[in-house]
Amino acid sequence: MNLPEEIEDYIKESIDHCLGLPVSEQTLELKLRASEEARRELQDQCLLLQSRLKEKDDQIELARADEKAKQAEARARHLEEEVLRLSDELRSYKRKLAAHEDGGPAERRVMEETLLESVLEMVNNGGFVSTNSFLDGGNESCQKLLNMWNFLRPATQKVLSLVAEAKKLEKDREHLRTNLSKAEEEAKMLFNENNILNDENQRLLRHYRRVVGSGVKSPGTASAKIHSVEILTTYVSISDPNRDSDYEDSANDLGVVHIRIVH
Repeated sequence: MNLPEEIEDYIKESIDHCLGLPVSEQTLELKLRASEEARRELQDQCLLLQSRLKEKDDQIELARADEKAKQAEARARHLEEEVLRLSDELRSYKRKLAAHEDGGPAERRVMEETLLESVLEMVNNGGFVSTNSFLDGGNESCQKLLNMWNFLRPATQKVLSLVAEAKKLEKDREHLRTNLSKAEEEAKMLFNENNILNDENQRLLRHYRRVVGSGVKSPGTASAKIHSVEILTTYVSISDPNRDSDYEDSANDLGVVHIRIVH
């Protein structure tokens, strides 16, 4: 295969250069350009690799930051649980300390009876607006009873439990009262609507009676085709909410007219 003359000269001079023989300036320039081109390619590859390396470093740092954040969150939850546990222990120790400072069993019983009498007296005299104020009002006697709860007699605990139950019953009573008021309003509204419907049905009844009478007197008109008209009235009992509750069976009869034309 015949090679171009330039390539043959380049190969020949490259061999001469390897052997230490002098080569032409043109060949040296070609080698210089080739080396510069190779250097630029290597530099571009180096920059590309550096950018990829930086991206990987950023991803590694982000992963480390996420891991640290998760560890910090888990640590915070653990510390919160530990704080709650220690707070419960502290309250328990405070109650025991308060009970111990109040004296022995005999003195605690006297104090218990005194505090309970004070609380019940305030409840009986209306000292509390509601049972809720008794439980959450921060009264000194109530607070002491709560602190002494584990040392209270069963009877005293029962009394306080009944007061708590009274709170629930009071709340239920208020709900029932509200629901009863709403039901009364709805009953009044339905009663008024039924009165309106009753008047309208009476008007329709009179109207169709006139239609029937007109059809009988004028058989030559278009109404003569109607042989008979059946008027059916259905009565619905609606209790009047404005009446006295002692009259349980009192009701208004509401007539609903149904017209059926028979040919």
